[in-house]
Amino acid sequence: MVRANDLLDINSPDNMKTLYIGKNIDDIQWSIENTEISVIFCSNSLEAINILKVQKDVEAIICEYNLTGNNGLYLHNKLKEEVDLSAIPFILLLQEHNTQVYQAAFRAGVNDYFVIKSTNIEEIFLRAKQLSRGKEEAADAWWSAQNDLYYQVGQKLYFSKKIY
Repeated sequence: MVRANDLLDINSPDNMKTLYIGKNIDDIQWSIENTEISVIFCSNSLEAINILKVQKDVEAIICEYNLTGNNGLYLHNKLKEEVDLSAIPFILLLQEHNTQVYQAAFRAGVNDYFVIKSTNIEEIFLRAKQLSRGKEEAADAWWSAQNDLYYQVGQKLYFSKKIY
């Protein structure tokens, strides 16, 4: 079993700040107690959006589906409307598996989906770290590919090799 303490070291450059939205805050705090995981907790979508407007260094969002006033998919869709927030990896949590929510989540672009009852909290935070790191690697790979395909002279962009 992976321990949360093994996932993130506060002194490591890999330390990641995560936003957790939901009602199971006590369970999460207990699970990551005595670890170096940096988590901001809130209980609803409005709080989450306000936190994300101020905390620009949040690298992953873990959100329960059932929230006060709406649900996690509603929050995900609202975040996708905000350019600066749409790239943050989003993990949706449900108490029990629901095929309709599962399908809707992936159609909406949710990065991952977990059933809380059958998944260790540490595994969810590990997945958040992987998604966050993957986002950075994907951006680096995209820029690298762009540099291979194009070169710029003045204001014009030219292909440097044929694409088949």
